[in-house]
Amino acid sequence: MRRTIMIGATLMLAIGIGQTPTIEASAATQIKYVSITNGSNLNVRKSASTKATTLGKLQNNTKVTVISTKNGWSKIKYKKGYGYVASSYLTSKKPTLKPSSTVTYYVSTPGIDLNVRKSPSSQSQKLGTIKNKSKIDVVSYGKEWSKIRYKTGYAYVATMYLTKNKPALQPSTTTVYYVKTNGVALNVRKSASSTSTKLGSLKDQTKVDVVSYGKEWSKIRYQSGYGYVASSYLTKQKPVSESFQQMTGTYYANPGLTTNLNVRTAPSTTAKKIGEIKQNTKLHVLAQSDAWAKINYNGKTAYVSKDYVSKEVKTNFLRNQNRSYEVYDVEENGTIETIYQKQEKGIVKWGNVNRGFTHTETATSKSYTFFNYHTGYGFAINTPIFKGATSGSLTKGYSKITSVSYTMTVKAGTFKQVVVQKFYNSKGTNTKIVYYAPNAGVIKAVENGHTTFELVDVD
Repeated sequence: MRRTIMIGATLMLAIGIGQTPTIEASAATQIKYVSITNGSNLNVRKSASTKATTLGKLQNNTKVTVISTKNGWSKIKYKKGYGYVASSYLTSKKPTLKPSSTVTYYVSTPGIDLNVRKSPSSQSQKLGTIKNKSKIDVVSYGKEWSKIRYKTGYAYVATMYLTKNKPALQPSTTTVYYVKTNGVALNVRKSASSTSTKLGSLKDQTKVDVVSYGKEWSKIRYQSGYGYVASSYLTKQKPVSESFQQMTGTYYANPGLTTNLNVRTAPSTTAKKIGEIKQNTKLHVLAQSDAWAKINYNGKTAYVSKDYVSKEVKTNFLRNQNRSYEVYDVEENGTIETIYQKQEKGIVKWGNVNRGFTHTETATSKSYTFFNYHTGYGFAINTPIFKGATSGSLTKGYSKITSVSYTMTVKAGTFKQVVVQKFYNSKGTNTKIVYYAPNAGVIKAVENGHTTFELVDVD
């Protein structure tokens, strides 16, 4: 018997009788819920230690699946694996549902912030503060304390500092924008609606101070108060100011034969179009910038592209009456005949000294004309003189001044500031070129590649 007892005692000591055992829950999983102070989160660790790597956080009331519990730590299913949380922050009691509705209130604590408490007591833990005029969601409104939504949970604030009246905010800062309406005025409204009372208007490119910018309407400082404008007509990009200089001289529209010159309300291709001007039309130009010309259009200021505005060249093609000119003219039969010009009391006469001077023309013609001695055929500029000036039509043939500063050499010498007039048929083929020189008139004519007229000598 003694021997048997001794063996039993030895066996008991071997298995640890008298030592503190390690307690571990069964392998069956349990459903529990995070129970932690509102506003805080529960750390999920890689292993059962506060020094272990944090894998993430769980919010209060989160449902978790517990695998096992050991030494104050619970092993839980976390994402696609496992993690560890402090067991003291888990409960088997299912949390009550959050209130389904709240009432909007506003903080009314002029000049100070409102304290947020963990429980309805001024001695309770302070969780944070809320600024004056802030909007808050009240879950339950009490005589002294009210429960509110705060961050990811709930908290309490003193009821006496809450009001349902939305405060009239006085913005301390604004953002600079510019009106972008392409020449038209932007309406300012009393409220954010196109049917609201109109307080006034702002000109295009006006600088405005925006208090709050919205998708459709923006609140702005206007006069001594505030107003609303459509946000689509505001831009942060400062407009490029067109610097206009005064212009002198005579100007003409020069868009060509196939189109007209657009007239706009502002110096922009996106500005409202208010009319069109045809080729060779005289313009009343007030000023010009690098890209635009400011004009008087039907009594109002308007703008046209400077690219299609040309200044008339003031030149005199009349020949000096105190000099004699010799030219040669190719007759229709191909022969060349030399003819001369002479002056008699303001009359220009052409002819041959042997045959007499039978053709005459006034010496005061605006654009000097040469007429063939026999046929009366001649050349003349019957449009304002500027590069691009045209006459005629695309369907019947037309002429175009292609240069007003050409240098041309003929038998009589070299001439500068020569005006070149080209003629085209209905197919657009160049058939003739005529050259006009200041104080000399026509100095050369070329038809179908052959010279038909040329100034030979000037005495």
